[in-house]
Parts: sequence; structure tokens; C-alpha cells
Amino acid sequence: GSVKTYAVNHILFAPEASAFTITANPFAHLMFSGVGVINNSNVTQTFMTKVQEGDFGVGAVVFENEASAGSLSSFINSASPSSSIVGGLIDFFNNANAGHATFTNEGGSVQFAWGGEIEFFDATSAGSATFINHGATNLGTLGGMISFEGVSSAAEGIFFNYGAESPALGAEMFFSQGADAGNATITNNGGTVEGASGGTIYFYDTTSCSTATVINNGGTVP
Repeated sequence: GSVKTYAVNHILFAPEASAFTITANPFAHLMFSGVGVINNSNVTQTFMTKVQEGDFGVGAVVFENEASAGSLSSFINSASPSSSIVGGLIDFFNNANAGHATFTNEGGSVQFAWGGEIEFFDATSAGSATFINHGATNLGTLGGMISFEGVSSAAEGIFFNYGAESPALGAEMFFSQGADAGNATITNNGGTVEGASGGTIYFYDTTSCSTATVINNGGTVP
């Protein structure tokens, strides 16, 4: 099927709003091209991306221009249900930022499948958001991934990169081109079984760790 993009300036949750779950289904991209998420309620609002089994139909949430993911908002990227297929995707372009939201990338659970992925391009920022990046749970599978490219920044973000739960890859973070880790706090946790990789960060090109705090914890295998 062809990808359909649903572009909005913002989504507003009123003070009396209940808790909603908004899903970007396979072949559907929800794009915030202006303000982003405004949550005036006192409950967390959830956004999810889904992937279709056996196909490249990826659900995605996209922030562009100066759109923000807001606060009291949770974004969950599902892992792929099929081998060699990418997981759910969240992209930031231009001057968009992750606000104070919480983001979760699921790790792959089907052999050779990908986990969820978050990508920052251009002059985007992770803001003060929290990122939970899970490792893979099945042999030969990829964990969740977060990448910063261009002059994007991890800013004041808090990142947890978890190790794999099987002989597979843990969660991964990539900095390339002119990206900067900013003042982020990044915790890499080790694998939980023999042969499992831990959470990993890669710095390429002219990237900088800047004033970030990086904590590397060992594996939990006796």
C-alpha cells in the first residue's frame, strides 16, 4: 500500500480530557508541522507507531519546523513483527524538539527484525525528554535505535540504553556529522544473558560529547 500522511499544526488536549492513545498504523504518517502536542490535561497522552507484518508498511510520527512533542506525552515505537523489516519510526526535522515527553523504542523480538527508531536531523533537539531504548529479545535481532545527525543535539535529554535479553544487539545511539550530545545524561546498561550486547553509543565524524554525562554499567550475567 502507499503511505498516507496526515499533517496537522497541533493536537490539543483540553484540561478535562481523558487519556487517549493515538496510533500511527502501517502506511500512515502523523506529521506535526507547527506547534506540536499541547497537553493541558493532568493525564499522560499516548502515541504509538505500528508496523505491518511481512511488509514495509511502517507507521511514523514526524515533527518538523518548530513543533514540540510537549509534556505529559508518551511515544512508543513498536518493533517489527517480521524478519528484516524496520520498526516504528519517529523523526524530527528543521527546528523541532522532543519537549518534556517520554519516548520508548521496543527492541526486536523476531529473528533479524529491527526495533523502534528515533531520528533527529537538521537543528533539532531532544529537549528535556526521557528516552527508554530497549535491547533485542531474540537471537540475531536489533535493539531500539536513536540517531542524531546534522547539527542536532541531545540537549538536556535523559537516555537509557538497555542491553539485549538474548545473544543479540542491545540498544544503540548514533551521533554523526555535526551532532552534539549536549548536556544529556546517557546510561548504557549491559546485556542480561551470556552473549548479549549492552547498550552502545557511537560517535562519528565531527560529533562531540560536549558536557554530557555517560554512565556505562556492566552486564548482569553471573
